[in-house]
Amino acid sequence: MNMLFSIPCQRLRCVLTCVFAMFALPPAFALIDYPGRIDDTFGNYVQNYAGTRLGASSASLSSIAVQPNGSILIAGTCTTAAGQSAICVGRLSASGVPDNTYANAGVFRLTENGITESYGGLLAQLPDGSALVAGTCGTFPAIYPCMVRLTPDGQKDTSFGTNGFVAYVPLVTDVKAVLLRKSGKLVVLGVCSAAICIAQFSANGTFEIGFRTTYASVGGFFPNAIAEEASNRLVIAGTCSTTAGLRGCAVRYYPLDGISGTTDPLSTPYVWNTSERSNGSAIAIQPDGSWLLGGYCEVGAINRFCALRMKPNGTLDPRFGSNGFATFPFTGLDNQARAMALQSDGKIQLVGLCRTATDPDYVNCAMRLEQDGSFDRSFGFNRDGRELVVLDSFGAFASTTLLQRDGQLLVGGSAGEMRVFRLRGGAFGARNCDLDVDGDNIAATESDLLLAIRASLGFTGTRVTDDLSFATHATRKTWPGIRDYLVNQCAMPLLP
Repeated sequence: MNMLFSIPCQRLRCVLTCVFAMFALPPAFALIDYPGRIDDTFGNYVQNYAGTRLGASSASLSSIAVQPNGSILIAGTCTTAAGQSAICVGRLSASGVPDNTYANAGVFRLTENGITESYGGLLAQLPDGSALVAGTCGTFPAIYPCMVRLTPDGQKDTSFGTNGFVAYVPLVTDVKAVLLRKSGKLVVLGVCSAAICIAQFSANGTFEIGFRTTYASVGGFFPNAIAEEASNRLVIAGTCSTTAGLRGCAVRYYPLDGISGTTDPLSTPYVWNTSERSNGSAIAIQPDGSWLLGGYCEVGAINRFCALRMKPNGTLDPRFGSNGFATFPFTGLDNQARAMALQSDGKIQLVGLCRTATDPDYVNCAMRLEQDGSFDRSFGFNRDGRELVVLDSFGAFASTTLLQRDGQLLVGGSAGEMRVFRLRGGAFGARNCDLDVDGDNIAATESDLLLAIRASLGFTGTRVTDDLSFATHATRKTWPGIRDYLVNQCAMPLLP
């Protein structure tokens, strides 16, 4: 490994900046800029959202969301000195400054009547600026999924559920993820006794259906993430217990839609074919329908970042990594990928925790890959696709990430308090986005431009396609296909 890479990057930059200052070199030369460098204009390197600001002795961050105006929501769990926990939400400006105008003096805390404990704080941003916040309510073992919908300024939306709040007590589960489906329905995903527990609610918070699902092919399924395919099928990723030990796994989930899916090989868990322990942390659906799964895998009893790409038919994509699977050396010591983001240009961001020879504890680390699973050589201090983010007194905490539309990467987590930093994205573009919206290989004013304009104005469904004629070979003739293209390839924020 390049010896320069083993030097903590932030410390190295401080040394270089001081040396350059001694020789009166210009600041532009002293501050080396590159994709992957921590953004020093954001929250003075790190926004340390203290528990005291949230009215608690400590706070942990679970998720990040960006509102349409660019403001950043952070959500998690606040714990009092007496050990009582509550879901809480705060807001930062686009530059990482705490916003005291949000909710009640800058923070929303879930304090519903009869609920003495809640935790989680999993965000789903809605197109109108409102936010759904999901988590777990109750005291173990009597725990259940709960949700609240907040207006753009952090007040409970009383038109949702009962006075803005929804709980489904019969489903005993520890909530791990929340999903806003393309239909506008809401799904909460949890784990209950080594099984998938899932519940679906209408857009206004009415409970519709829920399941506890086990699979005979694995001893247990511990879900971590959920996504929705263009076909409206749900995909769940996590870790399964097998006879060989714990392995990353994923499944196409049919029960919620009332379909058996027995003819689909992915209706039972696909288990990562790793010789040692592995963990599935994240999932993303690529524009071509492939599943991108990220996590960490043991190689010689040392964890490494790893990822695999699977075609919709359940076979590994040989164009990615080595026959569809790749592990990534980072520091030579223990490395754990905790979260993943997919850029609209196809590049893949992985963030997590890494140990180095110079730091006895974990440090934050990030990696960017090309579409084929190789390192993006434009990313990182050494231009090797990797970046260590040493924050000294702030510690290591990277566990969740969110890609902003301009390509910059928000990274958050917990170290006794909610903490967020931002990495520069550098050159960023949706390389597969062009004016051929309907996919007939011709960019036509009377069809393609009109489709894009209608969608950008907020039209949905048949209002986008009314009065238009499509070529027989056009690949996108309906709103779902057109919307998926504009969202996934052109990074347009559109309504379902």
